[in-house]
Amino acid sequence: MRRLTTFMNEALPEVPAKERSFTVAFVMTTMSAVGKNVSVEARSKSEVDTWAVALGDMLCAYLEQLAEPKRS
Repeated sequence: MRRLTTFMNEALPEVPAKERSFTVAFVMTTMSAVGKNVSVEARSKSEVDTWAVALGDMLCAYLEQLAEPKRS
């Protein structure tokens, strides 16, 4: 949690602290839920890799959207 908080502070310095804090919790919860689901199922290495890539892509897109300047 501490490492992710440090990462978010560095990656999203322009995002308000309250929103960064939510983002840390959101990312941790998402990673945990997907990880638990993938671990419980009997998935092949290929399936696990597909889940990992999709999760990474989704979270990167979310962080990129947060990093974009807000337009009014």
